[in-house]
Amino acid sequence: MYPKVSIIIPNYNHQKFLFQRLESIFNQTYQDFEVILLDDCSTDDSWRILQSYANHPKVSHIERNSQNSGSPFGLWEKGFSLAKGKFIWIAESDDVAALNFLEGLVAKFVSKDIVLAHCRSNNFTEDMNHSKKNNWLDDLDKGFQDKDYVEDGQWLLKKIGIFKCPVLNVSSAIFRKDILKNIEIPKSFRYSGDWFFWAQIFMKGKIVYMADTRNYFRIHSGSATSSENSNNWIKLKEYTKVVKKTSKLVNQKLSYNVNYFWLLLYWKKAIYKQKTTGLYYSIKYLPITFLIQIYKFKFKYK
Repeated sequence: MYPKVSIIIPNYNHQKFLFQRLESIFNQTYQDFEVILLDDCSTDDSWRILQSYANHPKVSHIERNSQNSGSPFGLWEKGFSLAKGKFIWIAESDDVAALNFLEGLVAKFVSKDIVLAHCRSNNFTEDMNHSKKNNWLDDLDKGFQDKDYVEDGQWLLKKIGIFKCPVLNVSSAIFRKDILKNIEIPKSFRYSGDWFFWAQIFMKGKIVYMADTRNYFRIHSGSATSSENSNNWIKLKEYTKVVKKTSKLVNQKLSYNVNYFWLLLYWKKAIYKQKTTGLYYSIKYLPITFLIQIYKFKFKYK
């Protein structure tokens, strides 16, 4: 009998978060799941910690890369190939779930046209009791994250997803495994591949959102997207590539819109710091409508 949910836990150097993360998974109120533990050649004590769970009855696989892949998305693909469940949850190793996370989201798949369910995801540093709402989408539609909904995925892409990633944290969502056929796994991305991954899934059917907070995204200096660990030019190029690819999914040509103001600011700040590099990259990667917005104003950013 196959498990209902395959929980993929990709890890890299998160030894100090693993116990809390794994306990929040093994103690879920919904127990029809398998756990797939994957390590991307961590240099800390992560592998020893993961190995201590090898005989746990819920752990179906535990594997370690012989060398670091340089991107989190390769582990996703490996996890997908090992998963036996009807649904998949990519539970990032530094986040934490409420114990009723799975119970709430699995129940949302009431029809076959629902392909993904996700919930509110709050940010926290050390103490979950002092977590804060992630308001990243508020400038697109204030209050949109404050209510439950079931919507057509393509409609959501046009409303939200072509401008910003429509799933705020990877760990906040579960999706049907059978929709992965013809989905491009974003292994060439380091930072924003999840955005394009979710966009492709949104094209497959209906999306359910639960406004109740059942996922907690840990903010820390060791995360892959933190400013300390980020190559800003790679990140900018990836953001721009994703908005182009996502717009293409819904048959829209990418053109500057006030909803891309956040991206415009990133470009302007980066160009201010490295004008020659910025001039080259902006001309190479940005549509003319973006270039006009960037270069018609004097640089004011330090």
